[in-house]
Amino acid sequence: MAIPKAMKFRCCWVIITARFSQKELFKLFRGRLKMNTATRGQIPAVLIIDLEVDPKTDKPFKIGAFRPDSGLSFEKTFRGEKGFHTALGEMAHLTSGLKWLMGHNILGHDLKYLKAAVPEAAWLELPVIDTLRLSPLAFPQNPYHRLIKNHKIISSEINSPLADCRACWQLFQDQCMAFGKIKAEKPEEFALWTALSDIPLPYRLSDDITIPERATPSDVKKLIDIIWLMMQDNNDQGRLKVCRTRFLELMKTDIRNPAIYPSLGYALSWLNVSGGNSVLAPWVRHQFPDAARLIAELRDHDCGSTECRYCQDTLNPEAQLQRYFKLPTFRDVKGFEGGQRAVVQSGMKGLHTLAVLPTGGGKSLCYQLPALNRYYRNGGLTVVVSPLQSLMKDQLDGLEKKGVTCAAMLNGLIEVVERAQILDKTALGDIGVLFVAPEQFRNTSFINAISQRQINGWVFDETHCLSKWGHDFRPDYLYAVKFIAEHSKNNGTVAPISCFTATAKPDVLADITNHFREEAGIEFRQFIGDNERDNLFYDVQEISDDLKKQKINELLHRELDHQSGGAVVFVGRRKSAENYSAYLKEQGWACEHFHAGLGNNEKADIQNQFVGGSLRVIVATNAFGMGVDKPDVRLVIHAEITGSLENYLQEAGRAGRDQADAKCVLLYDGKDVDTQFSISKMSQIELRDLKSVWKKVGWLNHAAYGKDHCGEIVATGGEILRDTEEYMSFDSDDRQADTKVKTVLAWLERAELLERKENQTRIFPARSGRLNLEEALVIIEKSEFSQRISEIYRTIAEIVFNAPEDAPLSTDDLVQVTACSFTELRGHLKKLEELGILTNDTHMTVILRTDNIKPADKHLAQVIDWEEKLWQVLKNEIPEADQGVWQNLSLSAVCHQMHEAGLETNPAEIKLLMQSLADDKAAERTNSSGSFQIRDVGNNLLKVRFKNPKSDSWENVQNNAELRRHISLCLLPFLMAKTNGVRQKDVMVETRMGELVQQLTDDLVLSVQIPADRRELLLRQALLFMHKQGIIKLNHGMTILRHAMTITPNPKALSAKRQYLAEDYKPLSVFYGEKRFQIHVMQEYALRALKNLAEGLSLVRDYFGLEEKSFKNKWFKGRLKELDESASPQTLREITDGLNEMQKAVVTDQSGSNRLILAGPGSGKTRVIVHRVAYLLRVQHVPASSIIVLTFNRLAAQEVKRRLFCLVGSLAAAVTVMTYDGMAMRLLGVRFEGNNREYGKGQFKEWCKKAVAMLSDDLETDDINDEARERIMAGFRYILVDEYQDISEEHYRLVSALAGRRCAEEDKLTILAVGDDDQNIYAFNGTSNEYIHRFQKDYNVAQPDYLTYNYRSTQHIISAANSVINGMAGRLKTLHPIVINPERQTQSNGGAWAKKDSERQGRVRHISLPLGCSSNIQAQAIITEIGRLKTLGEIAWNDIAVLSRHNAGLKPMQAWCEQNGIPYFLSADKSSKIKLRHTREFVRLIDGVEKQTEGFTSQDFAELIGEQVKKSGGSWCVWFRQLQTDFLNEYPPQDEELSEKSDNLAERCEAKIKASPKEDGRSSENGGDTVNRYSSAFLKSWLYEYVGDENETRSEGIFLGTAHAVKGLEFKHVFILDGGWQGADEAEQRLYYVAMTRAIETLTLLQTTSEHPWAARLPDDTERVVQIFTELPELDTEYRRLAAYRNTAAEGETDSKSDLDIDFIVCHNNIATVKQRLSVAAKLKKNDSLEIRRTEDGRYVFLSGGIEVARTVKLPPLPKQTTAYADTFRVRYLDEVGESFRQRIPEKIGTKKLEKWTLVIPMLVIPPK
Repeated sequence: MAIPKAMKFRCCWVIITARFSQKELFKLFRGRLKMNTATRGQIPAVLIIDLEVDPKTDKPFKIGAFRPDSGLSFEKTFRGEKGFHTALGEMAHLTSGLKWLMGHNILGHDLKYLKAAVPEAAWLELPVIDTLRLSPLAFPQNPYHRLIKNHKIISSEINSPLADCRACWQLFQDQCMAFGKIKAEKPEEFALWTALSDIPLPYRLSDDITIPERATPSDVKKLIDIIWLMMQDNNDQGRLKVCRTRFLELMKTDIRNPAIYPSLGYALSWLNVSGGNSVLAPWVRHQFPDAARLIAELRDHDCGSTECRYCQDTLNPEAQLQRYFKLPTFRDVKGFEGGQRAVVQSGMKGLHTLAVLPTGGGKSLCYQLPALNRYYRNGGLTVVVSPLQSLMKDQLDGLEKKGVTCAAMLNGLIEVVERAQILDKTALGDIGVLFVAPEQFRNTSFINAISQRQINGWVFDETHCLSKWGHDFRPDYLYAVKFIAEHSKNNGTVAPISCFTATAKPDVLADITNHFREEAGIEFRQFIGDNERDNLFYDVQEISDDLKKQKINELLHRELDHQSGGAVVFVGRRKSAENYSAYLKEQGWACEHFHAGLGNNEKADIQNQFVGGSLRVIVATNAFGMGVDKPDVRLVIHAEITGSLENYLQEAGRAGRDQADAKCVLLYDGKDVDTQFSISKMSQIELRDLKSVWKKVGWLNHAAYGKDHCGEIVATGGEILRDTEEYMSFDSDDRQADTKVKTVLAWLERAELLERKENQTRIFPARSGRLNLEEALVIIEKSEFSQRISEIYRTIAEIVFNAPEDAPLSTDDLVQVTACSFTELRGHLKKLEELGILTNDTHMTVILRTDNIKPADKHLAQVIDWEEKLWQVLKNEIPEADQGVWQNLSLSAVCHQMHEAGLETNPAEIKLLMQSLADDKAAERTNSSGSFQIRDVGNNLLKVRFKNPKSDSWENVQNNAELRRHISLCLLPFLMAKTNGVRQKDVMVETRMGELVQQLTDDLVLSVQIPADRRELLLRQALLFMHKQGIIKLNHGMTILRHAMTITPNPKALSAKRQYLAEDYKPLSVFYGEKRFQIHVMQEYALRALKNLAEGLSLVRDYFGLEEKSFKNKWFKGRLKELDESASPQTLREITDGLNEMQKAVVTDQSGSNRLILAGPGSGKTRVIVHRVAYLLRVQHVPASSIIVLTFNRLAAQEVKRRLFCLVGSLAAAVTVMTYDGMAMRLLGVRFEGNNREYGKGQFKEWCKKAVAMLSDDLETDDINDEARERIMAGFRYILVDEYQDISEEHYRLVSALAGRRCAEEDKLTILAVGDDDQNIYAFNGTSNEYIHRFQKDYNVAQPDYLTYNYRSTQHIISAANSVINGMAGRLKTLHPIVINPERQTQSNGGAWAKKDSERQGRVRHISLPLGCSSNIQAQAIITEIGRLKTLGEIAWNDIAVLSRHNAGLKPMQAWCEQNGIPYFLSADKSSKIKLRHTREFVRLIDGVEKQTEGFTSQDFAELIGEQVKKSGGSWCVWFRQLQTDFLNEYPPQDEELSEKSDNLAERCEAKIKASPKEDGRSSENGGDTVNRYSSAFLKSWLYEYVGDENETRSEGIFLGTAHAVKGLEFKHVFILDGGWQGADEAEQRLYYVAMTRAIETLTLLQTTSEHPWAARLPDDTERVVQIFTELPELDTEYRRLAAYRNTAAEGETDSKSDLDIDFIVCHNNIATVKQRLSVAAKLKKNDSLEIRRTEDGRYVFLSGGIEVARTVKLPPLPKQTTAYADTFRVRYLDEVGESFRQRIPEKIGTKKLEKWTLVIPMLVIPPK
């Protein structure tokens, strides 16, 4: 019979297909026959025929025939009936002298085609021998002889009917031997089979084969006697193997019906060897249905007779309980009658069963016992679907302990060789109970194996996984149900389905029953038990997290000190398990931790020790919950709340399984609820994930097959993630990433977008060069395999060894030749490779870039340059990584060092390179697993440590990397040579692993460096490295490196551009909503039980007893909205309390839509952004590293970050909060230099343009793989923009590129922008309200949101400001006026000052002064009003701001402050501004960082900052304290993370530093999970990014500044000077409005012109006063800080020269003088007096203690009374000095090289003229 064409598969290895010619295979097979099965004696005149039939047309197309007696053969391919007829005529000579016709399944297949073609042929009327029908009688325990697989013949050639004929002859001879043995040893049995068979039974007793003629009818009585003896149970005298009642009926009636004899023969043959280890072949059940019917009637139906020992025993639940489990009775179960027995009996009767039994109620026994019983009765298979590998293993181990040997499992724990054996045993009937993971139902090998079996039942353990309302919904369970329904349809009947769970509420049960009703058309017999257990005593205790360890220890002593048994402590996170376990060990407990991160062997050891009693306590995550069966657990403690009541009861149910009393204690801390929400969120698949993966599948298909074709794609989970992480809710670092990818694919499959299959890759087995065939066969024989496995190995070895050198066989060929499934064959090949008999080669396709833009060879050279420099950097940056200590690696700092070395790169490329280095393995060590462990914690920060600190050093990991580079340099030229000089972007070449290994072997250096057995491994590593770096792309064949999946997209879906829609996502959305609800329920239980345990338990009963709607209405009445949020009500209140309805709507938006917020002054714009980020972090649980917040300036960025730390604690550290320019710099990996270099606006624009180009470059060319953007933006999902009205063209383009505005919809970031068109005051910098208008169109915002409540100012101030801005053309808020917030609308319009100030009553005061009066007069008016206000109420100087249009008008106020000792901050002129990074104080800090070569702990660095506080004084104290706080927020001291909230961060940080012990910078025992040290480069990079391009620190006191400088600030009392306002200019109008809206309590406006632009518009309630003053000369005193630098052409203007001779202090011929100057300058502090002298050439020299410290350039003469003092200090670097001037500066001062010096900047006090 022909074997259908096998599918062409791909999997872990790929090779080139090649086949033997028919002639070669014929020779091969003839040789094999001669060697093994040469026939002795007379050969009967038999003609063996086999046809190949086209399954599509049902027409034969090829025939083969063989006459064993003559050796003649025939084979021909033909077309049509005529061709068939002709072929039969050509083979007529073979029919001469013929006595028998033979074939394999000739009766069921070939004969009908032959008779249809030549009905007149006499030879077709000859007796027929069908070897298929002989097999069950010849080999009853194994009807699948090694030459039969799935009822088909195994031959040695593909689609060769002649080869099948020869194989049929060999099988026939083996059958003759078998029948000969039966005839000789059991003649009565042979006589029985002869009588019942409808074909002759051939046999061999000596040399000759005898084919008897058809016997005369047998004596029925004799047959009855033989059958009676055959059916006796040899293990129990007097007992039959079958039902006595039905057997007697058979002997009376059925035996007299010859029509059923063949069926009866097959039934009796199987019954004769029944009881396991046998299988009734499916073709028998199909062709002889009476056989299966008779077996069922004889074995499965209880006759009820007390005389029938078979039914009384085999069909008796109690008897079977004793037989298999050695238990006397079944357990009772609350909730239904009959308990376990009722459920077992239902299963034994083959009824569809749904059972809910409490944890510990023995549900495993309820399906295991029926499965074992039915396997014994009919040899059928029960398939148990189980969600967890550990659960399967526990079940299997338990059965093995009870002596059950017919059970097995199939899951990821099973190695390929063992898996092949299990599949083989399953097909052969050796397995009766098979535990499988649900994903096995898409595995072809598994499907093929179970297709050979009668299915006794399908069991779903933990069946709640089927329901979207369940707590553990799994889509693969639904796929399994779909498969079962289709399988049942094909077989005409639904095998019994049983569903079991310990925790299912009514909605879940309804969902399950409806699903099975719709999919499989069945109804369940239901056994719904109560979840309560009388022996468990529950308790809930509220306790804070920091006290839980002690409480657990106390509970353990209380419960375990007086009794034996153990305890389980359940936690939610792996780290918690490790920490609690370590603590309990310290307390003397025999304890270990248990979680999914442990190795399989380690988990098994711990579990066994606990069950055995050597461990008394286990601290575990829920990985330990299911299936662990230790009877005497006396205490279960939940240290953290679980995600559902179902989980809680499941885990608590580990206690008291011996039915003795046990305690279950929940330790409740409200914070744990949010942890559960976070854990739940991390496991979720989002809609964007499904869309992104579907898009990636389309990309992969396009790359493999082009635009218009579709085919199988082989890809790993990592490959799918690699190019899509930017748009995913998880990335490849996620521990659950692989599972999540498979889950995504399962849902895409459910939406009929694709199909995921077993991955079947071609392998090229080749003979070992060390052995010949005879030696190989000897090894196989000595290995003591089972006979069947040994024969298969022989067959494979013979075929491969006899294959021609130039025509290797692939797995595709061997699958057809051997009829093995792919998985079986792969296991066989692997085993033969382990035996040294075969070697396996693999094929791959590689895509190379060979164009002139970025060819692969140049790309590799560039990567190697980067890498060589990177290794130098790493040893300095993360020096303790080799000790297993987590180290911080700043990608920005690395980029800076790269740039200094002339290597252009960016943080994304460095990150990718680091991830690639992490996979490097050693050449010599077989256990080498790579070099680094890496965690990306956001904000361009990686945490890095060695994977193997005990065995690795810096030297050997670098050697490993160097070796990998050399391998890459060896391989790439070889691959590029295969392109034959083609120059294009993507060139595909094909290669084999073998020839690549040969390249290494041929390399004189590498062949010595790399042992032969390590070459392939390191070669794969090099290929993977180049693949990750984008140097090459591994297409088919990538799967050699990692486990892969085979995916076939739906061609219709691709061509129609079908998307995964929100409608498709609904079931998942429902499930995640249910998960959220379950956590809320769990919290509700805890809170209720704390007050009243009975009430809490009542809630539990209702949860499992009521429908969900009724439950919610009873227990959450009036609070249903709480259930929509993934956070505790307390957390939600913390984030949303104090927000108005519109603010709350924006903050809590879950739509994922883009939003534009138009907000007025004081409306809480920044508050909305901060609280929105907090909501994303703490309620929606998005990763902090996925959020970008962009602000207009650095001070605003720092304010946002500080507020975030106050609101969400340490979660804020990973949020990216930056200015637009800062973000561009971070993307590019550039930073402000430490020297005095100035950066003009042109430089910032250039950086923004470069960043935009880097993000958008590939989009411009519409490249299908936007790799650059994906690499850079990986992980980012949200972007929030503050002050959007202040955005410039460059910044607008940057935001667009970051948000992915031009990308596909699912690839875009969600953007929220907040702006106020009324506050656009930087038009001179290119900002425009046009960008606000464009936002709606750019980001599909239908309607902006408006925030118009002013929470800042009084009603009088708001009205005055509105009067100025109202009526301006083009305003966006014309219809949305700014109003006071509702809470204050009933208060006085003047606020608190309405009562305090009887004169003004809180009104806006407008002071008219004499026309054209000077700023001196205006200052007096302000001074007078300040004095008046201070007499009425307590006013701090910090509360006051005096604002003007230009700085000059502020000089009299500055003079007043200076002369009266009043603290103030003057927003300086641009000409005298000093960058923070240039100040002496900041550089001192940098110097302190550079001096410490071993790096700093957080505490060390905080102390260093504290030292600067002492040295600097004044405003620097405040600045350094804030710096210290901000650093400790982001990098808290080891194991002392800052609490979630803080009001006084600076004081708390300082107290922490003083109180905490000194960190030693070393790792903990297990390598440490806390980063200890920060390198100097890391801290410098952080500091330079922190200060950016900002100017000097703001000091305390009155704010004196321009209206531009006050943007973003607010003050209680604001004064606005007149002068310089241009009324016709809308920008001026907005600027004045901004100045007004800074006021909180009082606003005072001055007018000195006849027509003030906006005074007339002020509302009627404005207080208008007229004042007159006489000028005060002292207020005209000028305080002028000398300009110390060129004012670089920041505004595009000509540079103005410095007032100071900036190199004077170091320019002197006498080195001692220079040293003295520098020494004095270093000791000077702010406000120290300076002497001033004028030189003859018109300069001024400044001295301290007689020592010159500064000198001006030539200046006009100053008044004689002019004095000076040291105002500030900046640092000058030698690098900045021109070459001509450097000669005047000494190289050294003493032994120290002079590289920088302090420049003293004096303040001149110039009296009035």
